[in-house]
Amino acid sequence: MSSQDTPPPLGSQTASAPAVVSGNQGMPGIVIVAVIGGVALVLLAIVAILAGMLLPALAKAKSRAQTIMCQNNLKQLGLAVRIYASDNHSKFPDDWRQLTNMIGAPQVLLCPGDRRHSVATDWNTLGPANISYPYLGKGGDDLQTNRVLVVCPIHGSVLIADGSVVLQMARQRTVGLVQRNGATYLSPDGGR
Repeated sequence: MSSQDTPPPLGSQTASAPAVVSGNQGMPGIVIVAVIGGVALVLLAIVAILAGMLLPALAKAKSRAQTIMCQNNLKQLGLAVRIYASDNHSKFPDDWRQLTNMIGAPQVLLCPGDRRHSVATDWNTLGPANISYPYLGKGGDDLQTNRVLVVCPIHGSVLIADGSVVLQMARQRTVGLVQRNGATYLSPDGGR
């Protein structure tokens, strides 16, 4: 064995130069964070695009649901007026307050699409600020089957004295409504 192959005696070791650290050994963590961040941005963009595509459909569905709820409100009001007339010698009520026994809650007088009026908590607090549907049946009777009782100002639906609801008629064909002796009627030809 040569002197170069023999290890130096203990305690006589010389200090060696520190090992050189490659610059790439600290980078994998940063690269992983960058990749994860990029993937997150792509996913966020996909979610934003999907939300953008769904929001108009959701708005349309909400509008349709409000129209259906409005129609249901008008049907309930029409039934209440018909019941009142059958109990009061065929005469229609003068206003909505006369129907408190036939209408369960004053919320029926508020169109679901109406943002200007607020819901009345009970019949005692009911006022003009809580009513979407102006009552047009005062002074009428149930023989006037084509008389208009309500026109929804939001959806344009019309409640006729026979209890039927014509959807969005007031918006599409205002010519179908006629004024006679201070009352509004559905014209016999429906405005055609």
